[in-house]
Amino acid sequence: MRPNVIALASILALLCCAQMFAADTPKKEEKKDDNPLAKFDEEKLIDPGYCFNEFAKAVASKDAKVAAAFLIEIPKHLQKLDLKKPADQETFIKALAKFSGAQADSSQKMHGMAEVKYTDKDGKAQSQRMELRAGVWKITGL
Repeated sequence: MRPNVIALASILALLCCAQMFAADTPKKEEKKDDNPLAKFDEEKLIDPGYCFNEFAKAVASKDAKVAAAFLIEIPKHLQKLDLKKPADQETFIKALAKFSGAQADSSQKMHGMAEVKYTDKDGKAQSQRMELRAGVWKITGL
């Protein structure tokens, strides 16, 4: 055999052994709180209207962790808040109160971006930009 073939076979054998041992090692269990969006159906998260409605429901039900998970970027004045503390959760939700009771009417997707037209709790037509990130439509531009 040629030296290159032997070296390649050795590398492949090492990689296969490493994968076998890696499969045997127990994986660190993810906590349920690590990904608040894990409870949602992945197939529905590709719809900007659905994501917007779930975000609005999270704000209405005062679920700060889920609401934050639907944001691309937390506004600067809210970044210092610790969402594990009830007082900070309340402050966070108050800052997003304009979305409480909102309902998506339509959405238009264009190259990883979307615009959701929605009706706020007062019945006024509004719009909100969203971006597709890791298969989930998230609120942008707050």
